[in-house]
Amino acid sequence: MESTVNESGEQKSARRSAICVRLQFSLRSMLVMIFFAALVFGFYEPVKLHFQAVSFLKEKNTGYATDPSPERLFYNVVGFQPGQPDRHVNDVLVHVEKVRIVLLGRHHDGGLSGLIPVAGNVPQNNEVSDVNGKPIITWSYAAGEAKCDVFGLPFTCRGREIEINNQSFDLDKSTVVLVDIENEILHTHSDQE
Repeated sequence: MESTVNESGEQKSARRSAICVRLQFSLRSMLVMIFFAALVFGFYEPVKLHFQAVSFLKEKNTGYATDPSPERLFYNVVGFQPGQPDRHVNDVLVHVEKVRIVLLGRHHDGGLSGLIPVAGNVPQNNEVSDVNGKPIITWSYAAGEAKCDVFGLPFTCRGREIEINNQSFDLDKSTVVLVDIENEILHTHSDQE
């Protein structure tokens, strides 16, 4: 009888040990899975933004200036149309020379283009509005500097340089600047030319 009681006690002890080992393994596995999930999701957003920037870098500027001049910068605002394949319907692409400003979370039907002065002695300004009178792009030029605003994003153009949120970009280098709805720069990517 004592041997049966001891065997039962030993079996119970073995079962408890097995349960504890399974429980420890489960907790350990769960912690490892949580760690890897956090790692993957931590890398997901920057990688997604990078690929998004690269896809916009491939977008060709469909507009062109008929009378190009080093004293003026060509801009082209493109709104993506619903139903077009591989298009970002809720984004607006603004070309200023070779720099592409991508305004995420904004919508614009169609496109428009024009010139922004960056040299000369005569102060100038311009505003282009949509059919409802809401400004799409405005600029004001004086003394070699054009203060601009496109869909609420302010930027400054000086010579062959554009400044967005205190970051400067060369207008002769293919660059994508992803900007969120609060006008914060999320990601930039330049082509290796």
